[in-house]
Amino acid sequence: MSEKKKLKIGIMGGGMGAAHAKGFMALSDYAVVTAVCETNPELYSRFDGRVQPDTKFYTDFDEFIHSGIDAVMLANYFHEHAKYAIKAFEAGVDVMSETTAAPTLAECVELVEACEKYGRKYVLAVNCAYFDAVYNMRNKIRSGEAGPVLFAEAEYYHGPDPTNAVGSFNTDYNNLHWRQTLPGSYYNMHTLGALMYVTDSMPKSVWCKSIHVPGLIVHGTKLTDSPGAVVITEMDNGAVFKTTGCSGITPTSKWYRINCENFCMETERYDGPERKFIQAMHSGTEITIPGAKNVGLDTPEILELKEKVDTTTGHGGIDFYNKVHFIKYLNGEEEPEFDIYRAVTLSAVGILGWYSVLTGKEFRIPDFRNPEDRDKIRWDTRTPFGKTVDELTLPYKVSDRDRFDLYDSRYRFRL
Repeated sequence: MSEKKKLKIGIMGGGMGAAHAKGFMALSDYAVVTAVCETNPELYSRFDGRVQPDTKFYTDFDEFIHSGIDAVMLANYFHEHAKYAIKAFEAGVDVMSETTAAPTLAECVELVEACEKYGRKYVLAVNCAYFDAVYNMRNKIRSGEAGPVLFAEAEYYHGPDPTNAVGSFNTDYNNLHWRQTLPGSYYNMHTLGALMYVTDSMPKSVWCKSIHVPGLIVHGTKLTDSPGAVVITEMDNGAVFKTTGCSGITPTSKWYRINCENFCMETERYDGPERKFIQAMHSGTEITIPGAKNVGLDTPEILELKEKVDTTTGHGGIDFYNKVHFIKYLNGEEEPEFDIYRAVTLSAVGILGWYSVLTGKEFRIPDFRNPEDRDKIRWDTRTPFGKTVDELTLPYKVSDRDRFDLYDSRYRFRL
């Protein structure tokens, strides 16, 4: 990375935010965390040894975002990133978002238009593309060796139950945690997001079927009646992708397979670091452990950084690479793999995937670069997230779909 001014980074969120702080410590020659925003002071201790002694802590986001930072890492609740990203743009601050760009189609539109209006930089931290074997697929596709992409699959099983995060074991139904009502299609960054990155393709339409077995999940605080979903997405290159969201199915697994014209590539299931790369050709099957040096992740520049510091950050260390590329983007050294338009498109697939579950219909994905497409959905604030069950405007259960108006005449993307 080039020697430019040291960037001032803010982190919002004291859960995963602390892991991201550790990652930025590894890049302290280029960026330093100067501010943290977390409403619960009990979580401040998680940042011990991961930020500078003079890093300031805030409970008020407005004070935090105007504290002089250049960029913010949003690691707050899954469904609340868009509104804080917009406030950051208004304050002249660039954004990296950790999970999904927006929880509703309306907020997807608001986020894009705010980013355009204020001319800010935005990236989504799609991380699973940085697993060794997955990144190796990227290289073989982009070099032309694999040939055109025809079909791909990705699964994310988060067993025994995806509600096991801090704060999600909640029995106060007037103060819901987002994981309690999370539909299976929404959490798609580790699956479809990784495939979009690897194949450099964009979704065009989505059809989704929920895994709906009433009574299957016995959990006192989980309110949904589905442990996951199967999402079928047609891509702009003609390929079809089959993915899951975050599925509460045992055992925990992340798995990727991509069929191309010349051969098929996949990772090995239940391989925690996702290092084993399987390539199947007409002549047979080869299993290798590519190693970062062989796939282009650990360049001499990054290897030098790793020799100086501890880069064992979140998700087995792969979150480190997001920060490297974010800093390069902020410094004008490269363009982002997952910009604002790709980010909201990924969110829209999750949202419309749930619409598909509830209606049985296939939905076209809006083109968020097109103002006419944005105008057709800017009204759509329907969501399965909220503080109380009564304020939800979409069902969080498959069995509740008849209680909501899912055929609003203003929505003109229904096929």
